[in-house]
Amino acid sequence: MMNLDTCDLIEQAKALATELEVGFCMSILNEKGQKEFFIRIGEIRPCSIELAEKKAVTAYEFSHDNHEIYRLLKSLGDMPLVSKAYCFIPGGKVVSSTSGIKYFLGISSSDPHKDLDIVNQLANYLD
Repeated sequence: MMNLDTCDLIEQAKALATELEVGFCMSILNEKGQKEFFIRIGEIRPCSIELAEKKAVTAYEFSHDNHEIYRLLKSLGDMPLVSKAYCFIPGGKVVSSTSGIKYFLGISSSDPHKDLDIVNQLANYLD
């Protein structure tokens, strides 16, 4: 189980959603790739639930932020941003806490251009 202050995380996520004027889904996996936390905040796109989960899984499976993995794979040739198992759209992140615990965070918002900013800001609260 995570050693995470979910109340503080939810508070920060709600504040960020208000500040950026977006709704989003957030999925967090533990070091074993098991979903430990999921929340929907505000109005979302119908695909946001699935994409947030795929982004977290992608970060877990590749042990790297998903948009960076996509950039590396893209250098090998054409590569889709979303597949049956993975999502390389920005918003998936590996977070290592100061205590050495790794979390895998997936964010999908009503404005995909803001997903990378959201995931980077919320990663601070998993530390």
